[in-house]
Parts: sequence; C-alpha cells; structure tokens
Amino acid sequence: MIPQKLELVNFLSYREKTELDFKGIQLACISGANGAGKSSILDAITWALFGRSRSRSDEDLVNRLAVINDEAAVVRFSFILEGITYRIVRRKRVGRGVVLELQIADGDGWKTLSERKLRETQAQIEQLLRMNYDTFTNASFLLQGKADQFTTRTANQRKEILAELLGVTEWERYREVTAERRKVD
Repeated sequence: MIPQKLELVNFLSYREKTELDFKGIQLACISGANGAGKSSILDAITWALFGRSRSRSDEDLVNRLAVINDEAAVVRFSFILEGITYRIVRRKRVGRGVVLELQIADGDGWKTLSERKLRETQAQIEQLLRMNYDTFTNASFLLQGKADQFTTRTANQRKEILAELLGVTEWERYREVTAERRKVD
C-alpha cells in the first residue's frame, strides 16, 4: 500500500479541511509541538483503514466545535495497491453511526465498492489489504507509546502475526483446496 492523500475535516484537532499529499514521499518525519496534531494524522489513517484509533470511542474523534454545529468528522484516505488507486472514506457524526465507503478510481471519479453493511465493507478492506489492525500496527505502523507491541506478544500471537504478514494463511488455504481436489479426482 502506497499512501497518496489524506483529507481530514472535523477530525480531532483538525476543524478545517486539511489535505496531506504523500505522492513522491519515500520517507517522512512528522514533527511539531505537543498538541499540534501529529498523532491525529496517524489516528486518521488507522481509523480510515480499520475503524480504530487511540480514542475510547468514535464519538471522541469528532472535533468539539463540529459537535456544537452537528457536523461530521470525515477522513478520506487514498492509496495505491498493486497499481490500483483506492479511497476509503469514514464519517462520524455524534449520536449517529459511522458511515464507511470503499472506492476505486474510475477514470474521472470514484466508483463505490462498498457493501450494504459496515462490517462487510470493513472485511472487504481487510481482505484487500491482506491484513487486519493488529497486523498493521505490529508490522507496518508503530503506534505512539507501543513500539514494543510485537515483542510483548506471546509466541503464538507473534507466530499468527508473522503468518498473516508472510501470507502463510493464504498458502494454507491453497493447500486445503488442492487436497480437496485430489480427493475428488
């Protein structure tokens, strides 16, 4: 997955629409004063992809001024995966459910790949990325204050994470299908 663009509106400390363009960036360092919104950028990415962040609830992600005006927090995260551009849009208005959209670049705009239910769309995203939140935060993306998260896991948990990362579970499914086909032949 190659990040392309992150757009935030009413998300944590980001009240006004903020766009971060990642195109062409190979390595980045996010720096700034305490409270400047550095961690909010990382939270926005994990929330967009997996519906999870450091906050206790999705309600806490909506900027306080947006709550007063009954506005939604919106995160749009676009990325390239295997040469195809995707975008995930996640919205939350206080007192209402989360809206999740998975989209694919389609010539002039975006075509939806979303399922009818949020849970089904989330499963589709994880299948597309070939990883879940735990795999992502243990291998690709270190959470603030949790850089040792992988090393503090049990041996079995580390094995599961590595198997998921290396695609061992996918190969295991192929092996099972092949074994079943041999039985039929």
